Order: sequence, then structure tokens, then C-alpha cells
Amino acid sequence: MKKQAKQWLKYANVDLRSAEKPLNYEELTQSIAFHSHQTIEKSLKALLEDEDVKIPKIHDLEKLYGLILKAGIKLMLEEDSLAQINDVYI
Repeated sequence: MKKQAKQWLKYANVDLRSAEKPLNYEELTQSIAFHSHQTIEKSLKALLEDEDVKIPKIHDLEKLYGLILKAGIKLMLEEDSLAQINDVYI
């Protein structure tokens, strides 16, 4: 795996841990959603980076997933779930 892709995954892991910590606190739902979005976004960008796909400066999970599919990367995600996380994030 390329160095920059590993860096994206390292950052994604930090966001994942940040999303997991407050899971027992309902009032932190927005924070959990934010860090979950960031985890997915950075993971998708790591995949694109590793395939030498130019990473756009966007945060839209659906568009990033579209680039994943266009690049021929085999990844199956629930697009409805991506849309829901996008809605909460924005």
C-alpha cells in the first residue's frame, strides 16, 4: 500500500476511535455521525490514492463512492446509508 494511502487510513482510524468513544451518550449523536463520516471519507480516499486516482477536495461520500466504482475498485457499500450519513454530516 502506498505511503499516502496508509496516512489516510491512519487518520481514518483516529476518527473511528473518536466515533466509538461517546457511543453511550445520546446527546453526542452529532459528534458520532461527524466522526463516522470522516472515517468513511478518509477510507474511501485511501482506496483512491492507492489506485492513483486523483482525489477531489470533496466530502460527499456518494461522489467518492462513485469514483471508487468508476476506478474499478470492487467495494460494495449501501448507498442509502452513505446518503444518510451525508445528510447528517452536512
